[in-house]
Amino acid sequence: MAVGLVTLSLRSGPIEVQTFAKFVEHGVNDGQHELRLSVGSAFLALSRRAGEPALRFRDVELRSIEGDLLLAVPRIGARFNLSDLLVGELRVTNLYLRGPEAEIVRRRDGRWQLGLGIGMTITEASGDDAIGDDLQVAEGDRQDLARGFAVATAILDGLAGGDPALPELARLESVTIRDAALTYRNAETGAVWSTEGATLRARRSGDGLAAALGIGLEEDETSPLRTIRVAIRRQRGVAGTDIDLSLHGVRPATLAVGVPEFDWLSLIDAPIDATLTGRLADDGDLGVVSGTIYAGEGRLVGTDGAELASTGFDRLKLDFSYDPSAERLALAELSVAAEAGSASLSGFVDVERTEAGQLHGLVGQLGIGALGIDMAEVFAEPIGFDGGEVVARVGFSPVTVDIASARLDRGALTMGASGRLQQEGGAWLSDIRAEAHNLTIAGLKSHWPLPFARNARTWVVEHLQSGVVDTLVAHARIGHGQPQIALDFSYRDLVSRYLGDMPAIRNAHGRGYLRLHDFVLEMDGGRVAVGSGEDIALDGSWLRISELWAETTPADIHLRGAGPLGGILALIDEKPLGLVSKLGLDSGSISGDAQVETRLSFPLINDLLLEQIDADAKADVVGLVMELPFGRDDPIAITGEAVALTASTTEMTVAGDVLADGIPLNIDWREIYGATPDRREVIARGQVTPGLMTRLDASLPGFESGTADLVVRMSQEGASPPEIVANADLAASRLALPVLGWSKAPGIRGTLEAQVRLLDGGAAEITRIKLDTAGLAAQGSLGISPSGRVDRATMSRVVLDERADLSVEFSRPGDRGLAATLRGRKLDLALIDQALGDGDITAGSASETDAQGEGATALPEIAVEFDLAEVVVTPELSVTSARGRADSSDGGGVTVSLDGKVNDLAPVDAELSLPPDGEGSLRMDVSDAGAFLRATGLSETARDGQLSLSAKVLDSAFTQFSGEVRMSNVTLREASTFEGILNRGGISQTVAGGLAFSKVQIPFEYQAGTITLGTSIATGPALAVKLDGTIEQESRALDLSGVISPAYALTGALDNVPLLGALLSGGKGEGILAMTFTVGGTIDDPSYSVNPLSLLTPGILRRIFTSKAREPDERFLEGLRSPD
Repeated sequence: MAVGLVTLSLRSGPIEVQTFAKFVEHGVNDGQHELRLSVGSAFLALSRRAGEPALRFRDVELRSIEGDLLLAVPRIGARFNLSDLLVGELRVTNLYLRGPEAEIVRRRDGRWQLGLGIGMTITEASGDDAIGDDLQVAEGDRQDLARGFAVATAILDGLAGGDPALPELARLESVTIRDAALTYRNAETGAVWSTEGATLRARRSGDGLAAALGIGLEEDETSPLRTIRVAIRRQRGVAGTDIDLSLHGVRPATLAVGVPEFDWLSLIDAPIDATLTGRLADDGDLGVVSGTIYAGEGRLVGTDGAELASTGFDRLKLDFSYDPSAERLALAELSVAAEAGSASLSGFVDVERTEAGQLHGLVGQLGIGALGIDMAEVFAEPIGFDGGEVVARVGFSPVTVDIASARLDRGALTMGASGRLQQEGGAWLSDIRAEAHNLTIAGLKSHWPLPFARNARTWVVEHLQSGVVDTLVAHARIGHGQPQIALDFSYRDLVSRYLGDMPAIRNAHGRGYLRLHDFVLEMDGGRVAVGSGEDIALDGSWLRISELWAETTPADIHLRGAGPLGGILALIDEKPLGLVSKLGLDSGSISGDAQVETRLSFPLINDLLLEQIDADAKADVVGLVMELPFGRDDPIAITGEAVALTASTTEMTVAGDVLADGIPLNIDWREIYGATPDRREVIARGQVTPGLMTRLDASLPGFESGTADLVVRMSQEGASPPEIVANADLAASRLALPVLGWSKAPGIRGTLEAQVRLLDGGAAEITRIKLDTAGLAAQGSLGISPSGRVDRATMSRVVLDERADLSVEFSRPGDRGLAATLRGRKLDLALIDQALGDGDITAGSASETDAQGEGATALPEIAVEFDLAEVVVTPELSVTSARGRADSSDGGGVTVSLDGKVNDLAPVDAELSLPPDGEGSLRMDVSDAGAFLRATGLSETARDGQLSLSAKVLDSAFTQFSGEVRMSNVTLREASTFEGILNRGGISQTVAGGLAFSKVQIPFEYQAGTITLGTSIATGPALAVKLDGTIEQESRALDLSGVISPAYALTGALDNVPLLGALLSGGKGEGILAMTFTVGGTIDDPSYSVNPLSLLTPGILRRIFTSKAREPDERFLEGLRSPD
C-alpha cells in the first residue's frame, strides 16, 4: 500500500525530498570507506518511459575518502526499486548523467588513470620505478594514485556486478551519460584534448559490462581528430577491460601523441580509418592491440615530420597486432599502392626506443608477397616480382635504412641486395650491394633505368638481341662527392650486333661491368661469319661505352679476330667501314694469315653518319704478298714475313721488314685518305749503298763506297711535291770531296741530317742540312735546280779541318753568275784556289757542260764578299780582320782584294790576281813597315816606314812566290848585328835612336818555307847594307852575306858616278869604305863574321868575295811598282 500511495502521489509531479538527499548521502557514505558522496538537492519522480520511480539529483559530487574530486555531475537521474527504498536501501537499476566532466590521464609510466570531476589534478611524479625517480613526491601523493586506480577498478567491477564491496551497484543494469565534458591529458607530452559532447552508454550483460563511448572533436591545429568510437567490455570476475576503438579521419601523429605506444603510426602522414581491439589492465597498462588501419592518399615521414620519399602513396592497408610490452608489431598484411607501383608484405617489426622512450628505429623481417613497379619515367615497362623477403632496420636519428638482406623472385630470376641508406640534408646517401641471377637480356633491358646512362641503354636495347646474364654483382655508393658505382656481370648465349649491318656476333660469352662513367662488355668467346663464308673467332673482343653522363656518349668496340687475311680484310671491309676498298684494293688479291684487332668509335646518337664513325683495324700478317703504288707507273711489290697492317676510315699503314722490289727495308708506309687533301707518309730504314741511292734517284754527293744507315721520312699532301727528312749514320761509309781536298775513311764517325722539299719541275729545297764528321762540319740550307745544280745556299757554319770556319751565303743572280758572302772566323786562300782549280764547286749540270763543247771547262762569274776574322795567305802569313771581295771572270780568272792586319799587327791593303792559266800576282801595301816586319818575324826592332810588296804567285797552293819588297823610312831601333859587324871591322859607330833606312829594296823568292833574297839594298844616312842569301821560315836559320858601308852619306857619294862608282864602291849600296860580312845562326841568335881588309879593297874586287845571289832581274823589277 505504501508503494502504491507513493506512486500515486508521484503521478502529479516530482516531489522534492531534501531529506532524501541526506539519506542518500548517508546511505552511500556509511556503507563503505572509499567514497564520499554529497548531493545538492533531490527529487522523486516517475520515469517518462517505464513509469518507474526515479530519483533526480542536482549538483552531485563524489570524492575519495581523502577529498579528491572524482565526479561532478550537474544532473543525475536514477531509477530504483521503490520497495528497496522503503526498507532503507537505495539500489539503483538505471543511472542517467547529463553534463558530467571527467579526465582520462596517461601517466608518465604509460599507465592509464580515470578521473571524474572538474579541477582534478594529476600528480606529475611518482616514486614508482616505471614513472621515474627524477622528481621527489610525497608519500601521500603516491598513496592517492594507488587508491585512485583501486577506486576506478572497484567502480568498473561494481558496474559489471562483480564487486561485493559496492552493493549499491548490485542492481545497476545500465548507465547513460550525455553531453559529457571529457579531457585527455598526457603527463609525458603535455598534450590536452577535450570535448563537450561525449556520449556513453553502458549496460550490464549476462557476464559483465558492455559500454559504448562516442566522441566528436572539432578538427583544429591542436586536435585534428574527427570522430572516435570506443566499445568497452568487462567480464565479471575477470581482471582487465577489453576496449574496441573505431577511428575515422584520424591523423596517426595525433593518435601517437595520445598513445605513445602507437608513435610508430606517426610515420604515416595521412588521415586513417581504423578498427582496433585491445585490453587495458586494471593497473592501467595497455595490452596487445590488434586491428586494421586504412589510409588514403598520404606520405611516409620521419619522426621529425620530414618526408622520407619524394612521392607518396594512394592507399595503404595495415592488418596487424602490436604487443607494447614486447614492442613487436606483427603484420598479417601490409599493402601499399601508389602511382609508382604496389607492394604486399607480411612479417614482423620490432620497435626500438631510446632510454627516454622515444621512437628510435624499426627492425623487421618481412616476406614480399608481390611487388610491382610502374614508373614510366624510370623504367620502359612495368616490373613485377612474385616473391621475396627483406630483413632491414629503419632508424630515425638520423634517418637510416640498413638492409641486412633483401631478395626478389620472379620465375628463375633472383635478385638480392644489402646495404645502407641515410638521409642527410634532404638528400639520401647510400651504400648498397646487390646481385642478380638468371637475368635475360630482355629483363636487362626492362630493369635498366631510363635516366641512367641513357645512350648506353639505348645501344644495349638496339643491339643486344638475346642471351642471359648468369650472375650480376653491383655496389653503389652515393653520397658526398662523386657517386661510386660498380656493377660486374657474366653472360652467355649472347647474340649482338655492333655497328650498322655488319654481321652479328653469335654464341658470345664473357664478362662485363658498369661503372659511373663506363659500361664494358668483354667477350671471352664468340664468332662471326663474313660474306665469304669464313667463320672468324672473335675471342677477346670488347665494347666500352664511356662518359655515360655526357650529353653525347662515345662508344668503343674492339674486335679481335684470327684467320685467313682475306676473310679478316673482308670483315673490316663490310659496310659502313669499307676500310680496304677505300684504298682501291681488292681484299682477295692480298694474301697471308693474320690476327686482326678492329676498333670502332662513334657517338651514341640517332641517325649516325658514316663520317662520325672512327674505325681502325690492325693486322699482324705472316706471309704477306701485296702491291702498293709509289707515285710511279709500276707499283712496288711488297713481300714480308712479319708485317703490321693497319687501316681506318682515315688512313692505312703498312709497317715491318719487307722486300720492296727485292730490296730489304724496314718500311712504315702511311696513306691518309680521310683528310682533304689526302696525305702520304713513308718512313724507310735500311743500310743503303751508293748504288741503291742512285736507284732511288737520291744520290748523295761524295758517297763513294761502303754503307750508310739511313732513315728517310717522306710526306706528301695531295698532288703537291713530297717533303723528305733524312738522317744517316755515315760511320761505315767512305766519303770524298776532292774539290775541297777532303775525304773520310770507313770507321770514322759521321752523321748527316737533311730536310728536303721537292718542288715542281724537279727542283728541291733543302731547308736544313747538317753534316758532322771528322774534318768537316756544315749546317744550313740549299736550293737545288731541276738540273741538280745548287742555286742557293745559306750555310750558318762550315768547318773544314783547320782551313775554314765560316758562314756562307750563296746565290746565282744570273744564269752563270755566282754571288757569295763569307763571314766567320777563318779561311785559307789555298782552299779557294783548289776549289776553283777543280771547277766542281761552281760547275753546272751535265747538260750545261755539254753545251760548252767536249773538253770545255766553263767557270761562272763569281762575286764574293767576305768579312773574316782571319784569312790565311801562307802557313806563316795571315790577314786578320780581313774585309774584301773576290771576283772571277767568265774566263776563269779570279781577283781578290782585301784589307786587314798582317798577323794581327800591320794594316795591309792587298790584291791577288789569279788568271785561268799561268802565274798569278800579289800586291800588298803596308802603311807601317815596321809592324809588318815584326808581324812576319823578320825583325823585332823595326819601326815606322812604308812597305809595298809585288810578287808573282807561282802555284795554286800559294807556296811559291817571286817578287820584291820595297820599304822607305824604316828604322831599326836595335841594330846590334850591324853594329857588331862594324865593330869587328874596327869601326865604331853608334846611332842614337837606331839605324834609319830611307830606301830598302829586297828581291825575293819563296818556296817550300825558304825565303831566298836576291841582291838586297838598304841605304840610310848612317849606314848602307847590301846583302843576299836565304832565310828558313820554320827554323828561322840565316845564311846571308853582304857589304856594309858606314857613314854612307859620305862614302856612298860616288855610287851614282858611272864606271868610277862601280870600280871604287862596287855599285849601289856600297860606299868607298865598306866591309864584307856573313851572317849565320838564327834570327833570334845570329852569328856573323867580318873581313876588315875588304874595307881597303876596291868595290869591284869586294864583289868577288861577297856575291851569293844573282843580281835582280832589272826587267822584272821595272815591272814592279817602285817605292820611288
